[in-house]
Amino acid sequence: MIKISIIMPIYNAESYIDIAFSSLKKQTLPQNEFEIICVDDKSTDNSLSKLKQLSKTHKNMRVISLHKNSGGPMVPRNKGIKEAKGKYILFLDNDDYLGEETLERFFHQAEKNQSEVIFGKYVGVNGRGVPQSQFKKGNRNRADILADNLVYTLAPHKMFQTNFLKAKKIYFDPNILIGEDQYFVMKAYVNAQTITVLADYDYYYVVSRGDENLSIKESKMDPREICKVVPAVIKGIELSSLHSNYKKSLIRSYIQRFFNDYITGNYNLEYKTISDRQKIFVQVMKDTIICHLDEAMKNELPTKIRYMIDIITENDMEKLVAVRKQMENFSKSQVVNIEDGCINGRFRQVTPKLTYDEIYAVNHLNTTEACLHSVELQDDNYLLDISFEQSLLTKFQTQLRICLKKRDGDAEIWISPTRMLSTERGIYKINTKLFNRACTWDLFIESEINGFRNRKRVGSSRDFNELSVIENPSSNNQSYQIKAYLTKPLSNLSFQVIAK
Repeated sequence: MIKISIIMPIYNAESYIDIAFSSLKKQTLPQNEFEIICVDDKSTDNSLSKLKQLSKTHKNMRVISLHKNSGGPMVPRNKGIKEAKGKYILFLDNDDYLGEETLERFFHQAEKNQSEVIFGKYVGVNGRGVPQSQFKKGNRNRADILADNLVYTLAPHKMFQTNFLKAKKIYFDPNILIGEDQYFVMKAYVNAQTITVLADYDYYYVVSRGDENLSIKESKMDPREICKVVPAVIKGIELSSLHSNYKKSLIRSYIQRFFNDYITGNYNLEYKTISDRQKIFVQVMKDTIICHLDEAMKNELPTKIRYMIDIITENDMEKLVAVRKQMENFSKSQVVNIEDGCINGRFRQVTPKLTYDEIYAVNHLNTTEACLHSVELQDDNYLLDISFEQSLLTKFQTQLRICLKKRDGDAEIWISPTRMLSTERGIYKINTKLFNRACTWDLFIESEINGFRNRKRVGSSRDFNELSVIENPSSNNQSYQIKAYLTKPLSNLSFQVIAK
């Protein structure tokens, strides 16, 4: 029985393909229980000859040679899906490699959980950035697309149930040149009953090569090609059987991801010069992306995206450039008010060619610093001296309090200051009687004014190097010992409650 089909699209890979095959040779899953399908996309180097040579030592390997270059990995991957004999399919790029136990672990967990989609912890090689937030909760047998932040891991380096892909007609769209993997993976997500995420092992090594620069390639592409994936992904979400409100949240989250990847602070809207290409980009975004957002969805987006959407809706590139310049030099004197959770700032320009006087939310421009000045232990109380400064809110009276959050759970303990030393600095008393179970509590400070809340971890910025008072003998609670300590490597303040 073939358990897993490894699908590798190959194009001009002769100089770096060996490490991928070496990792496959070392798999703990028996070689006769998986197959390697290499689809050569009409390479112009000696990749095809190299594959034929490798097939002599990899008896579980098949080589498929396309008659003409397809222009991307979409067609080779689709060919691999159709040819696959395994119960599951795993996509492996020809310059990446796997941990030795990856296939065995994937198959075991997929069978155990009946997973249609399964993927494990990524490791970046040669400075390659890889998503990590999906693995912070540990193994997730049944992960949620939104709650587990799966929208930010849409690369195809995952394992999929073969019959599931074929039954749901999930293939790569060869007409989508940029973001084709987003379309494929999101369609799999929204149709899957079970998505499993594994964080207990280094499964997939993503390699950065020196000759890669996708940004340069994309900066020369027609904006219509870059944005084409968005309506395709949204249509796939809308056609799914997910709840209507969940669909809206997912569409909003995906559009937010797209803006973060391609728009905000990006070359596509670089404002130093205004080109015809940028004007087209704004028009395309208005017609194909923003039209999918209703007012409620838009209001859930970060403020750094919302103001851009407002102006893009007007299809005014010059105004967008002018407001972005003013955003970079924004000062607290421009803050008008704080309402409904938003810091609102005025942006004004009066010239013969461009005139506006408008209010935009500027939450993202508010920088913060929480400083821990001292920690003392008096009887059964930890006394903390903490200041919390916010760059845009110095003229506003904010409500400050600290929060003890249980590390493994949702429990929170809120404590107001016992004494304010200034509008931004106070003394907080933590009674050790609050700690009545063995666990770890992390410390945050939070401000609130008219619905705008800002929370920050406490400890990394402080007036001392070492924590001199770290333990409490628990004189009033003989069952537990409380230890205050600085975490590693971020050096934040936490409290560990240990059962005696």
